[in-house]
Amino acid sequence: MAVVYALDFDGVICDSCGESSLSAFEAAKRQWPDLFQDERWNSMPEWLSQKMFAVRPIVETGYENVVLIRLLVEEQLKSERSEIGSRPLTVGEILVNWQDIKEGLLEKYGATKDELIELFGTTRDDWIRDDEKSWLAANRFYPGAVSAINTATKPVFIITTKQKRFAKALLDHAGATDLPEENIFGLGSGSKVSVIKSLLARPEYKGATVHFVEDRLETLQSASLSLLGARVIYYLASWGYNTEAARREADEDPQIELIDLVQFEAKMQ
Repeated sequence: MAVVYALDFDGVICDSCGESSLSAFEAAKRQWPDLFQDERWNSMPEWLSQKMFAVRPIVETGYENVVLIRLLVEEQLKSERSEIGSRPLTVGEILVNWQDIKEGLLEKYGATKDELIELFGTTRDDWIRDDEKSWLAANRFYPGAVSAINTATKPVFIITTKQKRFAKALLDHAGATDLPEENIFGLGSGSKVSVIKSLLARPEYKGATVHFVEDRLETLQSASLSLLGARVIYYLASWGYNTEAARREADEDPQIELIDLVQFEAKMQ
């Protein structure tokens, strides 16, 4: 039976949390200069880096990092002021409530999703133009992930909410030499479900089974409902941006297989 691999990028192939946090920090400074005018924000503080890593599992699309930067900074400032009757949100509260508060924060901060997507991309473009070496170095690849792509015996497609030009630049840098550019679907290509449907509709993949590897449980759960009846096997990448609770839930879900990096490499053969 024919097989096609559909792989998420951030959290499955590439650990980009360091770079995305730094890019988001710079983008937030550009978007809201009044908030970041103090010299303490000349560089990103370590506590902010750590909190961005802690909340990374809730990020579906890169621009959300910019919103999170502002939220975490404001919560820190609130904590420092010790305002009576208020306290900063905890990381746990942000993780649980993000989908409910995200749109409200955009309105509160006077920004739109499209505006922040454009800003986030431009900030990255500027970093690459000014110092591509350090931008590449701020990303790392999970051990064996790129070699698994290069040695895969079946077609591999990358389906990511990252803008395609950045995913391609990183894959080229990492040595994913055998992956055609047209096999990379980035932000603007449609939802992951729609991309998988389009792959299954291709004559050459008629009757094929798609092995969909993703690190976000909610994406897999939503896809399994939308693609009900399609030949898709769902895998949650245990090494990616997800929580212990999400991994436990995936392990108990009969439609989702929880895998580690070793198992991932083996399944790609």
